[in-house]
Amino acid sequence: MNKLINKMIVNFNSRNPRRNLPLALYRKRGESNFIGEFERTFIQQNTRGIGGRQFAMSGFGIADFVWVNFSDVPTLENEKDIDPVNFLKNQTLMAFEMKLDDWKRALHQAYRYSYFADHVIVVLPITKIKTASKNINIFKDLNIGLWGLDSNEKNITQFFTPHEASAKSDNARNKAVDLISRKLNLRMLTEQAQSLF
Repeated sequence: MNKLINKMIVNFNSRNPRRNLPLALYRKRGESNFIGEFERTFIQQNTRGIGGRQFAMSGFGIADFVWVNFSDVPTLENEKDIDPVNFLKNQTLMAFEMKLDDWKRALHQAYRYSYFADHVIVVLPITKIKTASKNINIFKDLNIGLWGLDSNEKNITQFFTPHEASAKSDNARNKAVDLISRKLNLRMLTEQAQSLF
């Protein structure tokens, strides 16, 4: 029976950067909780794709969250019907950097992701986004998005979203796609897939 690939969360967390912190800071979960809230809210609003936290790309940092947005949803009869690398190369790769208040640091880190991701977005709490939004021209010049998350209302506000962007480095993007494809389990995808109709 044919099933449609719809959406899935992949565990990219090969390294946990929180373990590099002193024990007292490691236990503070504020930013981690914020990332989790964003992930849940984002996935509810996006019906087709795969995503995961802590995506490490050697030389480019660790993105808090990545999402591969499916522009088309392939129909599979079995897992051999699709080559995950070729499929992912034709989809939009998004990388997100989230901070609780330091938008400049978030922007600096996010810029590094623009070498392997098609769209890069900085996400801040909606209550802390005022200063960053006053500097929206910096985000536009760098073609990096700025979104605000209202955790209470489960709402994402897009102040700026880059359009028709592509990764700065084809080589880095191909490496990212290869890393993602290694984590994919097509059998799991087809079993978890839900019909869009």
